[in-house]
Amino acid sequence: MYVELRRRYELNEYLALALSVIVVALVFTGWEGIITSNKFRLATAFIGVSTAFLFHELAHRAVARKFGCYARYVISPLGLIITLLTVFTPIKIIMTGYVGIVCPPPYTFGYGYGYTDPKRLYALIAMAGPLTNIALSVIFYSLTYAPLPLTYLRIFNFAAEINAWIAFFNLIPIPPLDGSKIFTYNPILSIFLVMVSVVLMVVVF
Repeated sequence: MYVELRRRYELNEYLALALSVIVVALVFTGWEGIITSNKFRLATAFIGVSTAFLFHELAHRAVARKFGCYARYVISPLGLIITLLTVFTPIKIIMTGYVGIVCPPPYTFGYGYGYTDPKRLYALIAMAGPLTNIALSVIFYSLTYAPLPLTYLRIFNFAAEINAWIAFFNLIPIPPLDGSKIFTYNPILSIFLVMVSVVLMVVVF
């Protein structure tokens, strides 16, 4: 029974992630790209989103589970609608869902892990996503200098841009974004990470 329920929850999580990836990819394709059926633009968006969005959410989940917390991706119907509406705007807002995290008391206070402050634990979980995006953005941007066909370079460039944008957006210290949890724990660290993401945005865009 437990195995069946676990598989069902995992399947629902995978479907939620797949739906979110599709929506975010459409948003970054833009309404013009959708109307004109720009296949290259759509394919580029899917590749960029698959790395940026998926790895961001999975990083949150992996770190949370590392500390013994229950974590799974949950879709947000309202956030999905808000995200879709930004297909018509130059600034994209990604609010399709979130990683729901529940930490039992022994792990909330870090017994056995050396983390006695729950704010620190949640800050570490929050940082995992944006830091993953920053790392991916740097990697993809470095690949744009590789001696490869222009098509690949354009894909790498877009992937670098979308990872940089998602990192910056999530590091803004406003609830419920990741940056708010980091700021609550350490304001200086939060501001530093925002500055890093801004510099990265300037470089890759």
